[in-house]
Amino acid sequence: MLALALVAVLASAVTPAPTRSQSPTAVFSLCRTSVRPCQREVNLLPGQAVTLDLVLRYSDGNALPVAVWEAHLKLACAGSVELVSPAGSAGPVRQQGDPRLALDALKGLTDGGSQVDAQYFTVQNRYSAASGELHYAVTLMGFGAAGPASRVETLQIRDGMVLGRITLRSTSSGVVDIVPGLVGNTFQAVSVSPSGELVPVEIAAVAVPLARINAGPGLAPVSLLGQVASPAWWPAFGAALPELSASFWEPAVLPPWRGGAALLVAVFDVIAPDSVGAFRVDDIPPVVLPPGAYNVRIKLPGALSQVVPDVVLPPVSGGSLTFGAPRYGDINGDDVVDAADLMLLRAGFGRLATDAGYQPHADFNADAVVDGQDFSILALSLHQRGD
Repeated sequence: MLALALVAVLASAVTPAPTRSQSPTAVFSLCRTSVRPCQREVNLLPGQAVTLDLVLRYSDGNALPVAVWEAHLKLACAGSVELVSPAGSAGPVRQQGDPRLALDALKGLTDGGSQVDAQYFTVQNRYSAASGELHYAVTLMGFGAAGPASRVETLQIRDGMVLGRITLRSTSSGVVDIVPGLVGNTFQAVSVSPSGELVPVEIAAVAVPLARINAGPGLAPVSLLGQVASPAWWPAFGAALPELSASFWEPAVLPPWRGGAALLVAVFDVIAPDSVGAFRVDDIPPVVLPPGAYNVRIKLPGALSQVVPDVVLPPVSGGSLTFGAPRYGDINGDDVVDAADLMLLRAGFGRLATDAGYQPHADFNADAVVDGQDFSILALSLHQRGD
């Protein structure tokens, strides 16, 4: 068995714990990255990988910063998957100055263990290739004149906040359950209140298993194919369309931005079209999208949404959804091109991709500068709304 034990170490300067009534209540989950609602069961073909988020969702909707935390996980029957260490990340914090903590950065761990110290966090790692045990200890806090404060921002998502990620790759057929590593002590966290006090987080519920991975060549996960047309003005050097999101809505009902009350059922983010605009939504489980008809919308950054109505799931084999060329100009992402987007374009006008304040969502033609061409593209969609 492969065990994952992630242990946070409290700083010695911790203030006395507040009363239990002050402790916020939260739910700890392990969910497939970029899928909402939480997808806990994943189907993998040989060689495929999946990234799972460790998600903390406060019951009252508030999101206090997390200063320290610990989780104890175990991969039961883990011979069917392997833990992936992505290339290009030498430490536990993502590169390019992004302060959000990622657990998938395991490069450099050895049987003897390693420790990383920085200005505002301490990470202690120990990994045994023989036993498969991983000990991951994190303290994400600093102490200033105003008292303790969390120095690392967590990634906010609609259904909570992501504290970290683990990536697993299929190596052979089998079922892998990710289960609590310690009974009654699966996850613990400490938050920092607005007044600077350290507040323990009470965990209200933990699903068992936390996640399940079905691996093997005989799997036939439900996938949906799509095609989006590239704009005629897309750069001649052949830049690919950016990653898009695909959302599934109640059929035959207008969306909120068109005055309707359609309910969003599920979202699959970070879908990369190929060089000709073809894409696929992989592994659509019935627990996330039950069989039935849905309006399928796609949205690219900076563009208005497009819809194909009444799409039946599971899809017919070989079928594909066809979307037109994106209509660009929606810089703020509210699915309408209006004065607010014009103001954002004006604020970033003339900025290069290397300049501070450059807004990639306003660089519609992806030529690394926000200029008159982008203004002309926005003008084509001014006062229009998404489908």
